[in-house]
Amino acid sequence: MLTQYKSSLKVTEAEELVDLIFFRPLAFLFVKLIYKTSITPNQLTFFSMASGIIAAILISAALSEPVIFGTFFLILWAVLDCADGQLARLKKNGTPFGRLLDGIADYVSNLAIFIGIYFWGFSNLESQGLWLIVIIITIVTYAAQEVLVDYYRSEYISNYSGKSNFVENEVVEFQKEYDSIQNTSGQFFKKLTLSLYIRYSSMQNSNRKEKIKKVNISSDEYIKANKTMIRLWNLNGTSTHSFVLIFLTFFNRLDLYLWYILIFGNIWTVLVLILQKLINKRVLKTREPLPVKP
Repeated sequence: MLTQYKSSLKVTEAEELVDLIFFRPLAFLFVKLIYKTSITPNQLTFFSMASGIIAAILISAALSEPVIFGTFFLILWAVLDCADGQLARLKKNGTPFGRLLDGIADYVSNLAIFIGIYFWGFSNLESQGLWLIVIIITIVTYAAQEVLVDYYRSEYISNYSGKSNFVENEVVEFQKEYDSIQNTSGQFFKKLTLSLYIRYSSMQNSNRKEKIKKVNISSDEYIKANKTMIRLWNLNGTSTHSFVLIFLTFFNRLDLYLWYILIFGNIWTVLVLILQKLINKRVLKTREPLPVKP
C-alpha cells in the first residue's frame, strides 16, 4: 500500500504539505476503491469541477447552514482534484490533454467559488461596490500567485525527470497528442483546446528564450539549488489555499479568505520571488552561457 501510495504522487518534495498530510491520503483511499472500475481520470476531473461549482452555489446562498454544508463539497472538490492525477499515475494512462483539462477545471472551479464568495459578501456586507473591487483584485492576484507556483513546481518536476525546460517539453508532448487525433473525426473540444494551448505555450517559450540566456546547468544542479525553494513556493499553492478556504467556510468567514490571499499570499509571493531570482543569479554566475540556437 505504501509503495502504491508513493507511486501515485508526483515528486514528494514538490507536493504541498496539506496534500501529503490530508488530501492525497484521502484521494488514494478513494482511488483504491474505484481502481478496478471503468471510471477514468478525466471523469474524476469533471466530478471535481462539479463539486467545486456546487460548493460555490451553496456559498452564494449566504445562509449559515448551506455555507457550512458547502464545506463538504469543498473537501470533495479538493480530494477529487488530487484523485484524478493519482489514478492516472497508478494506471499509467495519463495524457497531456488530461493534465490540461485538470488545469482548466481548477480555474473554472476557483472562478465559480470567487463568484459564490461575491454573492456571499453582497448579502452580508454593506459596501457592495467596494466588495466587488476586492473580489476582482483577489481573483487577479490569486491567478498570478498560482501561475508562478505552478510554473516553478512544473519546472522542478521536469528537472527531476531529467528534462531541463518544462515549457519546451510540454509543447512537444501536446503537439504529439494533437497530431495523433488531428485527422480523426469528432473530438472538436479536445482538438481546439490542445491547439490553443500549443499556440499559447509556444509563444510563452519564445518570449522566455528572448529574455534569458541558455546556460549549461544539469538537472541535478537545478534540483540541488531549488529543493528548498519549491517547498517555499508550495506554501502558497492551490491545495494550501483550498485548505484555508475549507477551514474558513466552516466558520462562515469567507471575507478572511480574501484577506489571506491579498495579504499573506501577495507578501509571500514577492518574498519568495525575490529569493528565487537571487538563487537563479547565483547559479548563472557559476555557469558559462551556451551558444544560442538560431
